[in-house]
Amino acid sequence: TKFNGEVPHDRLLLESLPGVGRKTANVILNTIFNEPAIAVDTHIFRIANRINLAPGDNVLRVEKKLMEVTPKEFLKDAHHLLILLLYYNLLYFYH
Repeated sequence: TKFNGEVPHDRLLLESLPGVGRKTANVILNTIFNEPAIAVDTHIFRIANRINLAPGDNVLRVEKKLMEVTPKEFLKDAHHLLILLLYYNLLYFYH
């Protein structure tokens, strides 16, 4: 195989794999390799813009802005914390 059965520890190499885009690469880097990376999906993108946390017209701009505005001590967990924030707030508003 391309990487001898190993998961690459590099965003560009990860993105070279079929079906792996930037969001998936960031999830892998953050979850498996404990790197400070924030995966921006549609929900993170929308809420970051809606609450003016990290406004941007595309997911890459929102990701970069989130990386800038997130305090260093939270960068490793920011991806998961944002998902939990959205999950519990959406449950509150829609149930």
